[in-house]
Amino acid sequence: MVKLKMTKNRKWEEVAELQRLCEELGGFSLKLNWDTLRDRKENDKQDLFMYMDGKLIAFLGVYDFGGKIELCGMVHPDYRRQGHFTSLLLQTLTNNKLKDYEEILLNTPAASDSGVQFLKSMPCSYAFSEYQMKYDSSTDFLTVNQHGSGDAVSLRKASGSMADRETLIRLDVEGFNLRPEDAARLHDETAEEHNSSYDIIELDGIPTGKIRVSRHQKESWIYGFAILAPYRGQGIGGYALRQVIDRERKLGHDIWLEVALDNPSARKLYENAGFVMQEVQDYYKVEPFQQ
Repeated sequence: MVKLKMTKNRKWEEVAELQRLCEELGGFSLKLNWDTLRDRKENDKQDLFMYMDGKLIAFLGVYDFGGKIELCGMVHPDYRRQGHFTSLLLQTLTNNKLKDYEEILLNTPAASDSGVQFLKSMPCSYAFSEYQMKYDSSTDFLTVNQHGSGDAVSLRKASGSMADRETLIRLDVEGFNLRPEDAARLHDETAEEHNSSYDIIELDGIPTGKIRVSRHQKESWIYGFAILAPYRGQGIGGYALRQVIDRERKLGHDIWLEVALDNPSARKLYENAGFVMQEVQDYYKVEPFQQ
C-alpha cells in the first residue's frame, strides 16, 4: 500500500512544475497568486502539499485577502478522482480559524471542466467571475485628456507613511466595500511583498486614487485600482492607467490585470486601453465544514 504524506513545507519549483503540467494538459490557466506565494514567510503554514513516493501530487493554496479567504489548487492528472484534493480541502475548511472570515471562496478556471464539475459537487454556490486581461498595444485606443484633467494628474510611489497607509486603506474601503479592519490587514500584507508596489494617484497634489503593480519574470500585474467617488468621471483613472502602461512597457514587461465581470465601467476602461480577455476565473462561495 502506497503511503501518502501531507506537508506544509514549501517547494515552489515543484508547485510550478505541477501547475505547468495541469495547464498544458487542460488548456487553461490556474490562478495561484504567485506574487503572494513567493512572499510567504518561513513560518506561514496555510498552504497544503500532498506527496506520494516523494512526488508532489496535489497542492492547495490558501490566500487571505482581508475579510475573505480564497482557495485554489490542483491535482496531478494521474492521481485525480482518488479523493486527494477533497482531503486537502476538508483539512482547510475544518480549520477553526476560518470562522473569523466573512467569506470563503473556491476558485477554478472556467475552462477547467474537472474543476467546475468538482465544485458543483461541493456544498457551495457560484458567486462571480473575473476576467484576466492582457495588454495588446494594437487595440489600445485610450485617450487621456478628454476631461481636461490629464495635466494635473500624477503618480507617486507610496511612502510607507501613516498618512499614505490611511489613504490606501480608505481607497480599499470605498472602492471595494471592505470593512476598515479587513482593508488594513490586506494593506499590511501586500505592503510586505517584495516585487509589489503602490502608486498613489494625485490630482493637483491631492490623493484621489491608487494602483498596485506586482512584477515578476517580465510580467506586470495591476491590482487594486481605485478612485475616490468624488473624483470619478473626470478622466483621472484613464490618465493614471496610461502612465502605468507606458512605464511597464518601458521595462519590457507583459501587462496583465483582473476585473470582475459585474464591473462594466472598469471593463470598458481596460478594453479601451488595449486589454484583451485571456482567461475567465469562476468563484464559488462555501461555508466552513463542521467537524
